[in-house]
Amino acid sequence: MDVVIKKLEEAEIEYFKQLLSVFDIVFEYEPYARPNEAHLAKLLRENSCHVFVALLNDQVIAGLTAYVLEQYHSTKPILYIQDLAVLTAYQRQGVGKKLMYAAKTYCMEQNFQLLSVQAEKQDVEAVSFYHSLEPAEVLEAMYFAYATDQ
Repeated sequence: MDVVIKKLEEAEIEYFKQLLSVFDIVFEYEPYARPNEAHLAKLLRENSCHVFVALLNDQVIAGLTAYVLEQYHSTKPILYIQDLAVLTAYQRQGVGKKLMYAAKTYCMEQNFQLLSVQAEKQDVEAVSFYHSLEPAEVLEAMYFAYATDQ
């Protein structure tokens, strides 16, 4: 399978939108109102959100989104992976690993301190996948989210 990994630039909104559709399918999201193209372009332009996609025949079959976390105790930022998904038909074929290696290579080239990702304990497949990439460290933590739109 001839998959191409690409880090998206501001003008590549169509690929970004295709990736959002991949997330919708893989994560079984309920329908929601997506942000407009101007917002997606802003995310890519400001360099605080990085998007990597896996393309097969110019179609997005997988991808990841990650955010830059600036630190107070280091001048080197962390790249935090928010989401990573591969369409079911292409899972277990090395596509996710290629995406992770591309993100890690980018971090190394840009002098980031760390590439990090979290997975829910009960998501055995995700946990197994991230373990297979031989992380430098594995921490167990609880994640708390507080709604601010009420």
